[in-house]
Amino acid sequence: MTGMPGDLLIRNVRPLGGAVADVLVRAGRIAEIGPGIAAPPAVTIEDGGNALLLPGLIEGHTHLDKTLWGMPWRPNSAETSTSAVVTSR
Repeated sequence: MTGMPGDLLIRNVRPLGGAVADVLVRAGRIAEIGPGIAAPPAVTIEDGGNALLLPGLIEGHTHLDKTLWGMPWRPNSAETSTSAVVTSR
């Protein structure tokens, strides 16, 4: 299979802080992770410089003291954790 536009081979990265490996991305998705992946034809190759390779980090948070469902306002009770806020309701 030859490379498609946008396919990428990233060499010399540490996925999730693990051992150094190469990562082959095809059609925007990780197709293979491992050491010494053979470069398919027409695939762009980038050197990762031994950097960490992490998934896209998403700031997932919620405002449990607010509502968009028409329920009454609940003031923030300053609980110490999200699970404490959820279970105290």
